[in-house]
Amino acid sequence: MPPSFGQVSHTAPDTASLLGLGSSKLAKAVGYAVHQRPFVDRCFTDGRFEIDNGEIERTLKEPWIGRRNFPHTGSVNGGKRLATAYTLVQSCRALDIPVNANLIDTIEKLDSGWPLRRLSELIPDQWARARGLTCRGK
Repeated sequence: MPPSFGQVSHTAPDTASLLGLGSSKLAKAVGYAVHQRPFVDRCFTDGRFEIDNGEIERTLKEPWIGRRNFPHTGSVNGGKRLATAYTLVQSCRALDIPVNANLIDTIEKLDSGWPLRRLSELIPDQWARARGLTCRGK
């Protein structure tokens, strides 16, 4: 009986050959799975990692779903600004921070000349911490 996934050492140099699979597509798949073992193990040892990434995939699709509403950003710089806005919004959502409050406060501070050396204070988790808000996952 061949060894189970848990019995195969993820440090074995040629796991597929140890299982007698040769160089088939199945052998490549087994090799890939064995090399992913440390990442899979994280799901069981660190609560921040989930075995299902469905929520992340849905979050990544939101801009694609909304792109019909704004087919043109106007310029490369406009696209970069839009990407920055998406990053801020999705970071707030992921940390369970009030998006509107964060964006309004951040934009007002930047508009009034917030010093660049203090820009890190406006990153969503830092912003929330300064206001005594609890971030999900922190």
